[in-house]
Amino acid sequence: MVGIPRVPEPRNIKRYFQSRLATDYEVTVATIKQGTWFTKEYYNSFKKELNQQGVKWQDLMEAYGAASYAFIEWVKGKRSWNEALNVLERKLNEVLQRKKKN
Repeated sequence: MVGIPRVPEPRNIKRYFQSRLATDYEVTVATIKQGTWFTKEYYNSFKKELNQQGVKWQDLMEAYGAASYAFIEWVKGKRSWNEALNVLERKLNEVLQRKKKN
């Protein structure tokens, strides 16, 4: 099982997305779903630790795509940051398990 490094909640990004949801809901949801707002900096910061666990950029992006709903719920205040990261970690483990089987 892969354990992803935990990072503090980016409250400024959450507030930004919350304000954007009120004015441009569909584009904001698409931006959150796309994920590079999180994955690019996260992967660059923890590349060594992730690679040591067998996680590549593509794996993280695939897992984030499957977990993006949790980050939308986080922005909407329906899920905590830690809960969203837990979903990402679970999805990442699912991605890696699938890759092992193929």
